[in-house]
Amino acid sequence: MTVLYALHIDNLLPENTFYPLLDTLSTRVQAGIMRFKKETDRHRSLLGKLLLKWTLRKVYGIQAMPELTYNQYKRPYLKEFPSIDFNISHSGGWVVCGVTDNGQIGVDVQQMRPINLEIARRFFAPREANFIENSVPEYQLDYFYRFWTLKEAYIKAEGKGMHMPLDSFYFDLYMGLAPEIRLSSNGKIEGWKFILHEPAKDYKLAVCVSTNAFNYNLIKINMDRLTEAYL
Repeated sequence: MTVLYALHIDNLLPENTFYPLLDTLSTRVQAGIMRFKKETDRHRSLLGKLLLKWTLRKVYGIQAMPELTYNQYKRPYLKEFPSIDFNISHSGGWVVCGVTDNGQIGVDVQQMRPINLEIARRFFAPREANFIENSVPEYQLDYFYRFWTLKEAYIKAEGKGMHMPLDSFYFDLYMGLAPEIRLSSNGKIEGWKFILHEPAKDYKLAVCVSTNAFNYNLIKINMDRLTEAYL
């Protein structure tokens, strides 16, 4: 089973809400949240952890937030529940949390903003950069964010983060079909399923799961419903 909860952020939390919510988490998680320099990032990180707490309770009946453990690449996992994998992503006005008990999961949400598409030539595989450059100009930004979110979701699911070069693998995009991933040496990477989704206008969301049977539910909730559960 794979479930995604998507939280729409209406605005920043007031201080008399932010700190009581922060206190519902472990001191280690609190410290990680407060290390963010930007206030917006601290709020998104807090809401991401609360969304994980919510998701674990709703999907698996886990009432207390388990302590997070980290691998050598600083990817968090639930040592207490090894059969459950999770991943969190946030950008702009959205926070997404995905959980699965059927392998590994990676999620990435991005707000689409104008960007210098030369970044694709610098960091993506040549095949992907060529695809973007040869596309109709009005679709180039859309394709850029499709590739970006897919690649981020995959490296997050693999658990190695940026230790895995973004140009060491590439995606083929086919109209109406699920994206396929291959090594830059042209070998196909087996055992992964990908879904592209648009939670709102000008947002891209990619989901990656290491399973051959990939059915998932995407459930949207609002901030009031989430925060009121923990105040």
